[in-house]
Amino acid sequence: MDIKYLLKNNARTIYLSAKILPKEKRKVFAVAYLVCRVADTVADTSLIEPSKRIAFIKQFPILVEKGNDQTAQEMATAFLSKAGENIYKNEAELLRNIDLCINEFKTLKKTAQRITLEVLRAVCTAMIEDLTFFPSENSGLIKALPTPKETLKYCDYMGGQP
Repeated sequence: MDIKYLLKNNARTIYLSAKILPKEKRKVFAVAYLVCRVADTVADTSLIEPSKRIAFIKQFPILVEKGNDQTAQEMATAFLSKAGENIYKNEAELLRNIDLCINEFKTLKKTAQRITLEVLRAVCTAMIEDLTFFPSENSGLIKALPTPKETLKYCDYMGGQP
């Protein structure tokens, strides 16, 4: 198991884009994508109550920064045990290999680590906003951000920043 395999199975079209990047950028891109994808997988797992997803997402960038793959792996394993068979196979595989993603992060140059963490923090901020502002997935309700300024800020977190 390696990050190339995880990227191919969790990113599909992004995997194809990564293949054309300069070689020295591919690993940084893959690691950044995968750590963000881990957080996204947790955020989207409606089988876990929002407060537990938020707690993980708040802590996850800190765990990545400190290289604490063991705690992250324990948390991911707890999520997998609750989600059971109701999570996509590739996402489950990604969560089972969270330690690989964090260990690969630790091998990046300091500048690449800093940039990856900036992106991860921005994406996690937007995920927390998702889980606190918008109605739960099962409510059937829809709620929009109140102003164009807040919408642009949210978009910056989710895609503009990376």
